[in-house]
Amino acid sequence: MLFISGAIGGAINGAFHTYATAFVFQNVFSIGAFEPVGYYLIGIVVSMAMGLILTILFGYQDKKEVAANEQVTVNITENEKNMDQSEVSASPVVPILKKEVLLSPLTGEVKSLTEVPDPAFAEGAMGKGIAIVPTVGQVLSPVNGTVGTVLKSGHAVILMSENGGEILIHVGINTVQLKGQHFTPRVKAGDQVKQGDLLIDFDLEKIKEAGYNPITPIIISNTADYLDVIETTNSLVTAQDKLLTLVV
Repeated sequence: MLFISGAIGGAINGAFHTYATAFVFQNVFSIGAFEPVGYYLIGIVVSMAMGLILTILFGYQDKKEVAANEQVTVNITENEKNMDQSEVSASPVVPILKKEVLLSPLTGEVKSLTEVPDPAFAEGAMGKGIAIVPTVGQVLSPVNGTVGTVLKSGHAVILMSENGGEILIHVGINTVQLKGQHFTPRVKAGDQVKQGDLLIDFDLEKIKEAGYNPITPIIISNTADYLDVIETTNSLVTAQDKLLTLVV
């Protein structure tokens, strides 16, 4: 493409008999040394334009890029030669990470566990998680799974998700002392539940009137089984909004 465009520019200069009036190296500062200068400029412009047009039409390859691609191809070919084909066909595709999303069991204000006024929760001794200050007196299932335990006092439930998560939902702090007052469990141990199923009804106002903090920790009891437990960044949630992501 360079030779073609240069040849066309040279042909134009030759046709119009342009010549140098002094011995100079060709560059932008030496244009005035050529006569007739108008035809000389026409030859240069046409040559540059043809180079651009031919490059657009036929493309351009970087030698370094071509060499790198050829080396990658060679490496891949060599690796394939050295690999047992039976192992290639038999090896399953295993994802690097798996995720399980837990939906919010409550509607309310999201809090960090460190804000829960109980060291067992605040210091993470029971596992990672999040807390919600509820504004509605209902606990809904955050996962598809099985009910493991419903405490006698009705203020807490443990679920096992179908993907292996163990979730503790504990309504209020020290609410075990209410001995079941103001709590109505809607499931029992062994029940199969779906996301959004009602687990517990509770009278939020009566609990607060009795002097108990209704902040509710949602704990992943088997935190050690996960690479990470990622909390929502929202400050407010509605029941069944995305709340926690468990990364395996």
